[in-house]
Amino acid sequence: MKKHRKDTHKAHICRRSFLKAGALVLGTCLFPKVILGAVNIQRSPERMLSFYNIHTGEYLKSTYWVKGGYIPEALTEINHILRDFRTGEIMPIDTGLLDLLSTIREDLGSSEQFHIISGYRSAATNALLREHSGGVAGHSLHMRGL
Repeated sequence: MKKHRKDTHKAHICRRSFLKAGALVLGTCLFPKVILGAVNIQRSPERMLSFYNIHTGEYLKSTYWVKGGYIPEALTEINHILRDFRTGEIMPIDTGLLDLLSTIREDLGSSEQFHIISGYRSAATNALLREHSGGVAGHSLHMRGL
């Protein structure tokens, strides 16, 4: 005869929650000013980013912000390299995300490129990826340029 145990509380951690928590802990250790919101993003007169899209082979090095303002042409170039390479759709990438990447780059003292695995993702591409692989959110931030 089997004994049944009634659990009033089950601890369950899904893979996504575990990864989010791990990323937060790691980020807090590596970039406490960024994670805790104490970064002075305006410490540099220019913001520059460099990207390599691993799917298209494209490179981009662009100064996208100078003297308190975003440069529309540079943002257009960044949006293009971060486009959905499967469909060709382009979505404006959130400038807060670009500023965060710039801050991380500056804090690390790095001039290395960010390697793009997935930038913007159209709804069609997101649905395709959800069908063929695990861990793809139904309402992924990729779909909003975040």
